[in-house]
Amino acid sequence: MRYVPHEYQSYAEAFILEHPACGLFLEMGHGKTVVALTTIDALLYDYFEVVKVLVVAPLRVAEDTWSKECEKWENLKHITIAKVLGSEKEGLQRIKECVGNNKYIISQGENRQENIRFIQEYNLNKSKQSEILLSIDISDFCHSLNNINPKFAHEILYVFCPQRTLFNVLGEDEFVDIYIKFNIIEYADNNRAIAVSFHKKNKPIDYLFR
Repeated sequence: MRYVPHEYQSYAEAFILEHPACGLFLEMGHGKTVVALTTIDALLYDYFEVVKVLVVAPLRVAEDTWSKECEKWENLKHITIAKVLGSEKEGLQRIKECVGNNKYIISQGENRQENIRFIQEYNLNKSKQSEILLSIDISDFCHSLNNINPKFAHEILYVFCPQRTLFNVLGEDEFVDIYIKFNIIEYADNNRAIAVSFHKKNKPIDYLFR
């Protein structure tokens, strides 16, 4: 959808750009989020005054509202939102409990060829896989996000990118950025397991705690 701001929205955007610290008070449904995002977009790509922007919001708003607004408006579709939902330390603790209890699976289906190639290239048996997963530290955390599958949108995925020295099939050592995405699956009987994406980093990432 094309964003055509009302006069009051254009005024609000200009006011925010002119005042480093300010408050925006509009009634519900008057487009506060799109105003804020449009202004953020200008600060990022027109004024080059910021590189990242931290948005602190109630959980439900953080889960849905901002990302849906970016999907809705044509002028905001290029903005990338990394959601940090809940406690990363608690998430990592649950992940390590599952790995320690062997309640995890590294996806190796038809659409997970990257995982298969990575495991084969570095000869990573089950023991070595577990060793890498258990060695992950909170400093390796990048971001969390909701599952993009509408049927499982309630699931939170955790992305980490540890850096490790691994030996390839020729016995040569390499320093590798490992992209690891965990999907924690909670069952009705209070049991849980995790599905894991596990391959070389194939896209730019940012660390939250580095």
